[in-house]
Parts: sequence; structure tokens; C-alpha cells
Amino acid sequence: MWIYSNSVGKATERSVKYITGEEREILDILSRNTDNSSLIIGFSNETDAMLPYLSAVYTKAWPWTSHSFTTPFIDRKKKAFSAFILNGTFDSSWYNRPCVFIFRKSDKMEIERSGELKGTTTTLSDTRSYKVLAIHILSHQ
Repeated sequence: MWIYSNSVGKATERSVKYITGEEREILDILSRNTDNSSLIIGFSNETDAMLPYLSAVYTKAWPWTSHSFTTPFIDRKKKAFSAFILNGTFDSSWYNRPCVFIFRKSDKMEIERSGELKGTTTTLSDTRSYKVLAIHILSHQ
């Protein structure tokens, strides 16, 4: 009965079992533009913002945060991401590696920060809900 109820029917809301076309497009772009040295950085939780969480499965890159129970030092990483959004401070573990930032357009502070990134950035995607930027953060920035 469980198998039947979970395999029949069309998804009506997004979850880890169903991603939107927009999310699928971004994950495809991330897969083509990252490798196993890349770090994907963005707000991540299992119910609201799943792109960093799902990037662990759909790409070779490393998510800065994934599932809250499987991300080492999750509290420190959440604080580092908040510090980045609030005042532009890069975490030292982001230095000297390719980073991809996923900004939610629904969050005004994230979008403002996306326009203030220092260094050479490449826009990988700019969709209705997300802005995805690639940057290589040097330690002296």
C-alpha cells in the first residue's frame, strides 16, 4: 500500500520528492558548471530552500549546508552564511576555491548582497526565483 500511494499521482507541492522545473534547470546548470572542488553556498533547509541541499545529489560540488542532521558544524555554518548576507564577510573556508552562490529573490537582503560581491563573478542563472553566481574568492578580498 505504501509503495502504491507514493508512486501514483502527481505531486502538488514541492519537496525533496518533487522539484520544480526551475529548480531542475538550476541543478542542471550547477552540474555542468561545478566539479568536486566547487562549493555551493546558499540558504538551505529541508522545507523552504532545497537547492543547496539537493546539490549533494545532483552535482559533484559540495554544499556548504545540506540536511541539518548531516551537515557538520551546522550552527557555525548558518552563522557564517548570515554574516555574509548581513555584512559581506566571507568565511575563511570559502577562500581559494570556486564558489557558487544561490540567492533567493524572495529575500531582499540576499539579492542586495548578490549585487555587492567583490571579484569577478559569472552569472550562471537568473530565473524568476533565483540568482546563481559563480566566483573564485581569493584570500585577500
